[in-house]
Amino acid sequence: MGVKGLTRFIDSNPGLLKDFQLRDSRVIFDGNNLYHFLYHTYNIRQQFNGDYANYAKKIKQVFLNLKKCNIQPCVIFDGGYNTDDRKHQTVLERARDRVKWSSKNNLRGSKNLLPILSYETFRCILDTLGVEHVTCEYEADEHIAILAEKWNCPVISNDSDFYVYNIKAGFFPMDYVDFRVKRKKVKDGETGKTKTHLYILVQKYHHDHYSEVFGKFNPQLIPLLATILGNDFVNGKVFGPFTSRFKRPASNKPKISKRYSKTAALVSYLRRYGSFEEALQHIIEHFQDERKSVIQKTIQDSVASYTFINTAETFLTKYLTGCLEVSTIRRNDFFGEPVPDWIVNALLKAEISPFVQNALVLRRVILQCQVEELRKPSSHDISINIRRVIYGMLFSSQKTKDLDDIRASRDTHIEEYDRKTSDVGKTYAIPITQIDDVCKVLGIRGLPMVDIERRQDFLLHVLAVSKEFIGRFHSSLQLLMAITVYWARSAGIPKYHLAAYLLNVLLLRISSFLLAKDKDPEDNLDKEQELDEAMTNVNSPPLKGKDLGKCSVDDLEEKAVSALKLLSLDETKDFVPNTIEFNSVFQSVSPVLGLIKRNLNRDITNLPQVTWKYEWPPRLSHCYSQLQSCFLYTVNLNQLLLQPFVDPVIPESYDGSTLFLLSKAMQTKENMLLFASKMLCGDITLLRLFKQMLDTASSEVGEGNFVETYTMKRRRKKEEKDRTAKINLVVAEMKLNSPSQSESESSEEEEDIKRIAIDCDVVNRFSFL
Repeated sequence: MGVKGLTRFIDSNPGLLKDFQLRDSRVIFDGNNLYHFLYHTYNIRQQFNGDYANYAKKIKQVFLNLKKCNIQPCVIFDGGYNTDDRKHQTVLERARDRVKWSSKNNLRGSKNLLPILSYETFRCILDTLGVEHVTCEYEADEHIAILAEKWNCPVISNDSDFYVYNIKAGFFPMDYVDFRVKRKKVKDGETGKTKTHLYILVQKYHHDHYSEVFGKFNPQLIPLLATILGNDFVNGKVFGPFTSRFKRPASNKPKISKRYSKTAALVSYLRRYGSFEEALQHIIEHFQDERKSVIQKTIQDSVASYTFINTAETFLTKYLTGCLEVSTIRRNDFFGEPVPDWIVNALLKAEISPFVQNALVLRRVILQCQVEELRKPSSHDISINIRRVIYGMLFSSQKTKDLDDIRASRDTHIEEYDRKTSDVGKTYAIPITQIDDVCKVLGIRGLPMVDIERRQDFLLHVLAVSKEFIGRFHSSLQLLMAITVYWARSAGIPKYHLAAYLLNVLLLRISSFLLAKDKDPEDNLDKEQELDEAMTNVNSPPLKGKDLGKCSVDDLEEKAVSALKLLSLDETKDFVPNTIEFNSVFQSVSPVLGLIKRNLNRDITNLPQVTWKYEWPPRLSHCYSQLQSCFLYTVNLNQLLLQPFVDPVIPESYDGSTLFLLSKAMQTKENMLLFASKMLCGDITLLRLFKQMLDTASSEVGEGNFVETYTMKRRRKKEEKDRTAKINLVVAEMKLNSPSQSESESSEEEEDIKRIAIDCDVVNRFSFL
């Protein structure tokens, strides 16, 4: 949260920020701030709960632009929650805010609800591009400030704490960074030739700017100002006896907030003092004698946390230069046992999620609410057994008792905070140490010594997926398909949900394949942008050298039906499919792939804005939020098992906008294969691949685990109601037209009429004849 009110104050005093051309420099990024900022800033659709393909594209573009300007980024991530619990209530408040935003997201797309796979997406892109990054043990702010002091380089973040640190090279607020490359021609003084400099335009903040804006103001008092305003560790309300003396200035501008007025008044007040000690003595005079010593120590501790960067050290200095042995970094778990070195190393490299650290060190985790149906149980309930296995691995040597929530504690259980209806509640999860009679949970202590086959078998056992099923797929698809089967079986979904998701995967892989031929990521991204621009415009001509194809609606319909007929012939000829793999198939049908991507881009571009009349249905969003939860915690488990399977590439495995498009269409289509054939432009090879995936997955899920579609269920009930009404009408008419009979004869004739009516089409009034 940073310093309350300070960002607004800086924004309102533009003289504190100055234009700066950033190039040929090393820069430290606040990683958590950056991946939030990129998702919420660069026009990524918010309402479809995870447009990761577009998100990945924006991340690549930002870092490739930095590379063009010879800027060397170093990304520093926060680790787990602090063990002193000082920020526990702050984190819980943020979790409650996510629940509030979730209820609004269906209507207009919340700009605050970051999809839960965003961190994994961001981290994987950094690894792909070779960007230097490291994860701290706890909060990273202090380490970033110290490292910037050592390296004499600037920091880019949106955390207002960096306004308080006196960073020599300056601080660049992320909201004032234009990540587009700009060009400037300069004349070389030695050769006289004109050169072009590439740079990123930023706004630079520095403590020296205060004297230019406020005249006589000692920048050493900025940490004192931040402390009185309140930060993550000091509540500004404790200084009420002092700050209450400042009255809000009279103004005709009603938009001036109380917080801004308070900040401005404090700056004006502190201008009269030349040193921190002098100002401190005058401030504590406003408190009662018994409180003075407590207030003084609170202020001194808070100020010291901002000013020690000149003399302090951080492990990052040696770690990032390869001069630090991981074995020298000591971390203990909740019970005081040392954390294995391989876990520490994996946490530093972000190869294991901070979720694992929170469970290991605190035995407490906070699950992030998604876009979901608040009347239903949390979307994370579906993955509880996966998480319990993770907890069992972390504490395999600890005995647990099956206690109710009243008697449970972190000594016996893992404390989980998750959504309960429209609030956040606490539950206790029991670590699983024995899955069944034949499968014992693997512990983390000796895990690196366990062979990969046994770790694979263990993960498949957790997901209840057979090895024969996994063997049908290429290694890059195995974990993805295992997660899909676990989700489909556990969630109880209509079959079209599974079909829509698998078609989404196929279409995303097609998009990725079209751009994977070029090894240079910079050229690759430029071609991707060029291709997307051409495909966004339906009437644009095909790109030079790319056969995007031309196909009318009637031709597409005809091709789709023809492909479906050819597909039916495979069944009569006992067609035996090979191992399911994408790239070889794509190579054989490459001419049609451009047309498929063009049509898909056009359809997604034309998606209407979500309104109360046209929204991401809560039932549908809840279903796919459950899938994302299965994704997240299965990937965490796979990482903890030292990746016996290849992690799914999230931008190639899930895209909210594409899923919305496919799910809404399939919900109203009786023939899913015909719709898929149209989306695949009637290509029989691709349609065969899709059907192969769907049939294989459906067989592993079990047809009995699918539920009837919501649309068909409503339609069946309506048809049954209409049929009953029409049968009763026919019986009543025949009674009126027939002569009087005995009661027994009338009853027998009525039953015969109903039996005949049930076998007839009641919509056709001549079907009785």
